Amino acid sequence: IDLQKSRQYALEYDARYGNTHLSAACYHKKENGDVYFAEHGTWQNCQRQMSGLELSWEQEWNGLKLGTSYSFLHSRFRWNGQMYPAANDLPYWLKWLISYTDEHLFTIACSAQLRAGLRYTPVVEGIWQEATQTYLPIYGVWNSSRLDNYQRVDLSLNRVFMLKKNSMLVAFASLSNIFNHHNQAAVLYRRDFSEQIASVPMQL
Repeated sequence: IDLQKSRQYALEYDARYGNTHLSAACYHKKENGDVYFAEHGTWQNCQRQMSGLELSWEQEWNGLKLGTSYSFLHSRFRWNGQMYPAANDLPYWLKWLISYTDEHLFTIACSAQLRAGLRYTPVVEGIWQEATQTYLPIYGVWNSSRLDNYQRVDLSLNRVFMLKKNSMLVAFASLSNIFNHHNQAAVLYRRDFSEQIASVPMQL
């Protein structure tokens, strides 16, 4: 069990004007604790700092609902006395939602997301190890590269059937990433780490 210490501050504003819902939030978090660094295969005690902002808007008209939000995350960690961007350092994360519910308890909704890709530490070269007959990866600057932008559009439908006075049946269908966008989870290198050859797809 590792001790994790954190200090957090948050401020939130929420308002409704008729069928309009507005919200805004910002926060700052500083924490200390052990973190596993896969690049070195070791656990290190380090300090992490995160600051975030989120703005959202939602509007309803007779069963039709529209909504959008924008999020920003400035995330850093300290390594050997220097601050570096964390993997989840995101300059933007946009979300949209449109849904319609009719009087027969039928709902159809479409949602979309677009954000910057996660940061990662690139491999700059590979050094041949005679003892193990493999190449040892040499990493560049911490989290100095980004994966491609993440984007997806989802569609969902559901219908409520009233069976008895106190019971109901809900039928639903959900389609994820309907445009089959290739979102990256990681990159793959040649055996000698001379160049990137592919990427690992992110599982939905």
